[in-house]
Amino acid sequence: MGVKVREKKGAWWLFIDYKGLRKAKRVGVGKSGKKAAEQAAIEIQARLARGDRGSLTPDERVPTFAELTSAWLQKYPVLHAIRPGTLENYRSVIEHHLLPRFGPQPITCITPTAVEDFIEAKRGPGGSVRLQGKALGDSSLRIVLAVLRLILQHGVRRYKAFLPANPMLDVEWTRTPTADHVDPFTPPELRAIFQAARALDPDAATLLQVWAQSGMRAGEVFGLRP
Repeated sequence: MGVKVREKKGAWWLFIDYKGLRKAKRVGVGKSGKKAAEQAAIEIQARLARGDRGSLTPDERVPTFAELTSAWLQKYPVLHAIRPGTLENYRSVIEHHLLPRFGPQPITCITPTAVEDFIEAKRGPGGSVRLQGKALGDSSLRIVLAVLRLILQHGVRRYKAFLPANPMLDVEWTRTPTADHVDPFTPPELRAIFQAARALDPDAATLLQVWAQSGMRAGEVFGLRP
């Protein structure tokens, strides 16, 4: 009786020999594929030692990312207090970014390297869905990766034999740094701006003065009503 992990043609496989029953099973590629195969081998070996052959059924297979995503979309809104608008954004991210890239792939193929290649593609020309030929902005990319992390974490809980750890934990990426230097208007500059604005439109001048003295964000100022 034995369960062995071997690399074959660039992928990691499980080879099971149990009371005359032999089975070979492809698990995945790369470091995460090897780790998943080793974890599955430990679990299968323990079950076989107890006489449990349920893990050797012929229809056992690695789920695809699309299947995992479907399961996550059913569970996550039920278990978490999430606004309908937020859930709709998640669905849009999945439909336009994640499924086109990872949908048909077995979850064992979604390695840190695969995710980093995805990030590189999204940051390149054509990464945006709405703006043809443009890169996906880092603020949008952050949301895409957050949804991917949540889906894969569900996969860790549901399919631990195939996905023993979330690949996102080993992904290297940083957002484009924003400018730290701030050059605020001086008091004389503000007075000159207010004076010029009053000559053009007194209401606009009042709005500018409120904005400058309150420190409100642009969206808050634009939301003001008389």
